Amino acid sequence: MLSIPLNDNVIFHDKDPYAEPLLVDKTGRILRFALKAGQTVREHTAPHSPVYVVVLKGSGLFSGAGDLEQRCGPGTLLVFEAGEPHAIRADTEDLTFVAFLQVAPGAQQATWTIRVMAQASTPIPCRSASSPVSATAANAVSRPVDLLSVF
Repeated sequence: MLSIPLNDNVIFHDKDPYAEPLLVDKTGRILRFALKAGQTVREHTAPHSPVYVVVLKGSGLFSGAGDLEQRCGPGTLLVFEAGEPHAIRADTEDLTFVAFLQVAPGAQQATWTIRVMAQASTPIPCRSASSPVSATAANAVSRPVDLLSVF
């Protein structure tokens, strides 16, 4: 049995959110994400796998299909279907969560572009809101990421 303490030694980066691979094998990937307040993981998809997210610490704004943000905190499980666009924003406090993905066919050859944006925002009440995640795309930073190094 493998045991991984999920809340120990969390690494935050000052500029961009950090995705730390906790486990990568032939069946899938488990990643721990650490976002400082104001950091955003821009809208993206996992085309070949559902994404299961469990919030560990802090609260943040998560959006799926339809671009509506929902504030979620510790102990929340979110399920994004394969190919469903989703985004995450840590608006007022640091946020850590774990994402579980199944193995993606051809992942070794693929490269995705992850867009990361830091932005100040007004807190949204603890309910669904109609604020789109990608409202200030002009401030986005794009960088190619090899799937094996991150996922």
